[in-house]
Amino acid sequence: MFLVNLNMLLLIRLFLHRMRLFIWGISPKVTSLDFYGESIRSISGRWETELGPVTTYHALFDVLRQNNFSGNFVELGGGYSTVLATTIFDTRRVRITSIDAFPEKYYRILNSRKNTRLFLRSIDAINEITVSLDEVRKALPVIVDRIIEYDNDDVERSLKSFVLDEAILERLVFFLKAGDVNSISNVYLEHHAFEADVGFYEHFDAI
Repeated sequence: MFLVNLNMLLLIRLFLHRMRLFIWGISPKVTSLDFYGESIRSISGRWETELGPVTTYHALFDVLRQNNFSGNFVELGGGYSTVLATTIFDTRRVRITSIDAFPEKYYRILNSRKNTRLFLRSIDAINEITVSLDEVRKALPVIVDRIIEYDNDDVERSLKSFVLDEAILERLVFFLKAGDVNSISNVYLEHHAFEADVGFYEHFDAI
């Protein structure tokens, strides 16, 4: 008799659990935990490769939380991390600003346009390019000028970690040792990745 009652209790709990999940699934998403739940559903359903970065965000943000972080939290490029930040941080103490040129990514993270609109209203969302192409071009030689002030060997070691093309690396190191700011800048400006960035700026169209 006791075993029958226990099984019945377990069945009732399972039924209630399933009902709660069903009700949550059809209810409007309004809280940070709602949005986080949607993002985890996305990962489990079709974006398994995102699990690694999300667990890293958990660790990073929780360290900040445990150290009583407060103030302005500015993120360049939003997504799962932004959704998580609103869940982990006390938004009365932490002001979250997300600068993201492609907010439509939230359609797949939060599973609907409506959820996306509601979520972006809950943070300071800047969904536009914040630096013009002209500013990028003007800033590059200034940045390079600062880089060549560092020890050449240190800069060369750093470049080897990021520049995979041996020919480009060789040119950069040569110009670095010569202190040639313009030539270093031109290596970047003439690179196919920068040309792709130019196209991005010229055809940019955020929601």
